[in-house]
Amino acid sequence: VTPAPAPTLTPVPIPALTPAPAPAPAPFSVPAPPATVSSDEIDRRLERSAVTQGKFVNISLAWTDRADLDLLVIEPSGVKISTYDDGVRQSPSGGSLDIDANVCEAMSGCPYRDEPIENISWNQKPPSGRYEVRVALFSANELIQNRRPIPFTVVVSLDGKKSSYEGVINVNDMVCRPDRCRTKTPFSVTSFTIQ
Repeated sequence: VTPAPAPTLTPVPIPALTPAPAPAPAPFSVPAPPATVSSDEIDRRLERSAVTQGKFVNISLAWTDRADLDLLVIEPSGVKISTYDDGVRQSPSGGSLDIDANVCEAMSGCPYRDEPIENISWNQKPPSGRYEVRVALFSANELIQNRRPIPFTVVVSLDGKKSSYEGVINVNDMVCRPDRCRTKTPFSVTSFTIQ
């Protein structure tokens, strides 16, 4: 028996492999937060809302979302000026919450202002001591799955000198209950001292 001849192998060129195109990025489901609000825009919003800024101290909060944010100022005496939880609108020291925007005590569907603004002011010299400025989310005014970051701006004016602070309430800062999504605790923005 003679062995069969070995087959002849002819080299076959292999085409160069081209990598598959990278898949398109998945669309970002949560829109990027809008820009914070400028100090000049805050002044315009206060004027359009017929709010007179405080002669001695003026603190404003502005944002560009349907959420119900709350501005809080805690006086040296411990009095909290705000509509958030156990706050008061008018302090014995003369501090006053002048405007409360986007009031919402539900998960969603509450009426809202396109240009929300809140303001706390003193038209007389406030008592000496340290004041704390905070911001809280009372209601996202959105269904849980539609929540998104909420940027905000706070402007503090002491004897006419303005300081601006920017912040954002992120989705992971929120706690949701059956009736609404709110912040776990108010955010500390700044503090100032009256001599």
